[in-house]
Amino acid sequence: MKKIPKICVLFFLMLISANAQTTLNKLSIEGGVGYSGAMQPYLTRYNSNFSGLKHFDIGMRYMINEYYGIKVSFASDKFENDPGGKIGTDLQRYSVEGVMNVGKLFDLTYRTRDHFGVLAHAGVGFATLKPFSAPKAERVGPISIGITPQYRLSDKVALYSDFTFFSNVKQHYRFDGSLIQEPYKTPAIGHYYNFTFGLIFYLGEGRYHSDWY
Repeated sequence: MKKIPKICVLFFLMLISANAQTTLNKLSIEGGVGYSGAMQPYLTRYNSNFSGLKHFDIGMRYMINEYYGIKVSFASDKFENDPGGKIGTDLQRYSVEGVMNVGKLFDLTYRTRDHFGVLAHAGVGFATLKPFSAPKAERVGPISIGITPQYRLSDKVALYSDFTFFSNVKQHYRFDGSLIQEPYKTPAIGHYYNFTFGLIFYLGEGRYHSDWY
């Protein structure tokens, strides 16, 4: 767990160095907040779907060319009983994803005079899921697929929304914090999603970023 942030920092530095060597900006950072939606598993006896405005994420993206890139990100989600807040789970996630500029593939950016764009992304990651009542967290492997509409505010800033669906491989705890099967033995695949709104900041000395060039 402690090694992952160091790897991310090293990767960020490599991307910044690569971006500095091009006249077309390819690097961006982003941050957003939004909705965490638990799909399964959780016990239906609770008067809650363990979903709400409990999502936060930050990320860095490097576009290899105008159409394809790679993104690394960190996210935090809380799946909480409503009301009360004493029953539920915390999820901390690190992800690596491939990115495709589908807006450019279908000439959306050209037709809207470089105001609207759409990115698609998919990847894998590492996450910890910790019940509120448990002393330790379990490790799960999230697989993700999502879509990100964008609106360019300026050459350096864009507004984005995002919908991403996740499947957690080998999830032993339900989103309500209870064990799926005791003892800690048989896992399940957990599903949840995020709705996110935030800002993208384009880095580099060039005027244009590859999202809009």
